[in-house]
Amino acid sequence: MVLLMGVRTGRRIQMPDGVALRADVHSPRRSLGRAPLVLVHGTLVSRRDYRAFAPLLARAWGGEVIVYDRRGRSDVLPQLPEHSLASEAADLLHVVSAVGAGGVLGHSYGGTVTLYAAGQAPDAWPWVTYDAALNPGGVLQEKWKPEFRELIDAGALDDGWALLVQGLGTAGAVSRLPLPLLRVAGHALSSATPVGRRMYAALPGSLREMESILQQTAPFPLPRRGLMLNGGLSPDYFHDASAAVTLSRPGIEHLSLPGLLHNGVMLPLTSLARLVVRGLLRHPADLSFPTPTPAGPRPAEQEPEQ
Repeated sequence: MVLLMGVRTGRRIQMPDGVALRADVHSPRRSLGRAPLVLVHGTLVSRRDYRAFAPLLARAWGGEVIVYDRRGRSDVLPQLPEHSLASEAADLLHVVSAVGAGGVLGHSYGGTVTLYAAGQAPDAWPWVTYDAALNPGGVLQEKWKPEFRELIDAGALDDGWALLVQGLGTAGAVSRLPLPLLRVAGHALSSATPVGRRMYAALPGSLREMESILQQTAPFPLPRRGLMLNGGLSPDYFHDASAAVTLSRPGIEHLSLPGLLHNGVMLPLTSLARLVVRGLLRHPADLSFPTPTPAGPRPAEQEPEQ
């Protein structure tokens, strides 16, 4: 493994179908002996985009924080042909089992995956979500435009990125820029910065992630307890999703954090890291509940990541 500013970057988590997911491991200077905490990243981003927040989370948790790359970040790590929320949750359950995790934090689409997986293993491990993306009452339908798929499939990445960022509204004031300016900004990012190149590489997979939420028409089992956080300045549909979940599950808490945007858990915010840990400790695992052995995704003809 490579050590980069206190982060071990070379860990691989082997999946049942032979694919190895890359992971960053953040270790605290002083350990409390807690089992690792898994952080599940959102759409359009990767494990690298949490390197400001994850070390603070490791310090607050008193144990390792493991941030793994979900499938679909690039052509090297493609999504399963039958990609769905169920397959993402199966991956997460396998990661939790493989690293012996003691809790999970999920951001955005990663929060959706966390909820789905926690519903498969109720009370087996504590969890917190930040801006989990759900579709109660079809609140996300109006955010989806057929042009997304058409543009990305045609290779018009600047146009697709601009339309997606404007439609989702997750980039704060940037999302409110006119489409021509967003196209220019996206092209500049993808041409000049590693972050932009990673975002563009993740565009096809990110669309499939959005589609998997819209296609999840049947309610999936929800966990009984946990904590759902929302940025106070995040788009309303994230708050609507959390409100719908907590209405049906009184054991799940919901907090809105004033002044924070959708990227709150990607920033060096010690207070937020401590809040996440308090949420995890407030809703501990039921140690009498046997953690299930995840079946994982069905084998697929894919090359392991190089």
